[in-house]
Amino acid sequence: MRRGSSWLFSVGLFSSVLVALGVGCSETGTTTPDGGAEADSGQPVSEAGAPDTSAPDGSGPDAGCTGACRTLALGATYGAVTASFERAQFGRDKTGPNVSGVTVEVHAGGAPECPKQNSPTPDRTLIVSGIKVGSEGKTLTLADGLAVTLLDFKELLTKKPLDKATAAKLTVVAIEGTPPDKVAFDLEATFEEGTIRGHVFADHCATMDE
Repeated sequence: MRRGSSWLFSVGLFSSVLVALGVGCSETGTTTPDGGAEADSGQPVSEAGAPDTSAPDGSGPDAGCTGACRTLALGATYGAVTASFERAQFGRDKTGPNVSGVTVEVHAGGAPECPKQNSPTPDRTLIVSGIKVGSEGKTLTLADGLAVTLLDFKELLTKKPLDKATAAKLTVVAIEGTPPDKVAFDLEATFEEGTIRGHVFADHCATMDE
């Protein structure tokens, strides 16, 4: 499945989940984590296993991507609710015959394999696009064409079908291989209801290529 199809498939799955659950925009109530516990006033509720989202030591562009750089440590905070992500994969974007950039999907839940048409729906997916080949060491923002979008299929963090970042800063740590087969970056993304930040290391998935 091509990366563009993966995007449409994720959105289609999300719509199906909404219909099946009968969720509407008028739904109210306290957002709860996967375990079902409500957030008490002033008491943060954390999903078990939320990672330390600080940037790993020695992950700058001159240090190469080794050790902690080759791990995922990305977390979301929306009000009193926090959540983590488990894995990251990317597809190659092409301009003509050449690979010009990558689009990364960071997931929690679902199957660990590269996405296919019949893959199970993840709990949530963060889509990061606009990362250009040759941008190692650079910091990208929305003004550079960077886009960061959250799809929260379980509605743990937000009830929005697509939650787009209102501001984002991404520092490209490494793009390995020609064409790319590994990507690492540090991300700080701000949304209307919360933030997502930390470090991402992603492997290439051919099924996600444009």
